[in-house]
Amino acid sequence: MEPLKQEFLDLSDKFFGRFTARLEGLTDDEYLWEPVADCWSLEEGEDGKLNMRWGLIFDEVAPVTTIAWRLTHIIDLFSEDRCATWVGLDPETENLFEDGAPRDVATARRMLDEAFARWKRYVDAIDMTHIFDLIGPVGGRTAHATRAKFVLHILDEVIHHGAEIGVLRDLWAAEHSYDANVSALLRGENIDDVDAVKRSHPDLVREAAATARWEAVPHLLALGFSPGGEGRTALHHAAGGGRLDMLKLLVDAGSPVDTRDAVYRATPLEWADFFGRTEAVEFLRRIPV
Repeated sequence: MEPLKQEFLDLSDKFFGRFTARLEGLTDDEYLWEPVADCWSLEEGEDGKLNMRWGLIFDEVAPVTTIAWRLTHIIDLFSEDRCATWVGLDPETENLFEDGAPRDVATARRMLDEAFARWKRYVDAIDMTHIFDLIGPVGGRTAHATRAKFVLHILDEVIHHGAEIGVLRDLWAAEHSYDANVSALLRGENIDDVDAVKRSHPDLVREAAATARWEAVPHLLALGFSPGGEGRTALHHAAGGGRLDMLKLLVDAGSPVDTRDAVYRATPLEWADFFGRTEAVEFLRRIPV
């Protein structure tokens, strides 16, 4: 296979794997969630089918969109006729949107898989001897762009829309898991019911270190939160970040130095060594195991 075509296919696969992993656990409520008023989403037409609300946005500021809107847009981008005609191919005849935009997550995931498979078939069928030819009249205002530029345009579109969906998922998770007491402790503040947070967030010291809320670590330890015992601990993050002050504090609090995280199977010392934290390496090597 031609190297450039393989690059197109590899980048497509890389996006799709990362994006679909970000969709894991998506619920129908989250799919249609409107984070602010007056979002663009899916609306029912006179025929009973759902359609994307749309406008001719050029220099206007587009509204915030729902995950349903963005995901439908990605499905459309991968499967629309121009993905074939603009690179010199005949489009496949099946209309993935015959029943309208997907009403739920299960339908959207099925349609996404079908659309991506179609995109891969189109890219695989491109005659690469003409990949730098101009799109020509079929491309309308894009006639003077090359076919290669168009392929990259589609990939750019799906990547940035996929990233937007990731941000929406983060906002949904934050809004639906927010705990004012946890937030206060991570800011280094005092709360009334510390024991309740210890039960609900026993690894809060690790969470504080993992998200660089270093000011919270001594506060949490003073309140009796565990420095961590098995697997990845706050000590790993302190070691990787070269935070010698936190290393000393966590070791004094009883954090073990020989635990291995579940992903990289590395100890805090190995984290420090990987990130080139010389002082942290020297400190941890002096700690008896």
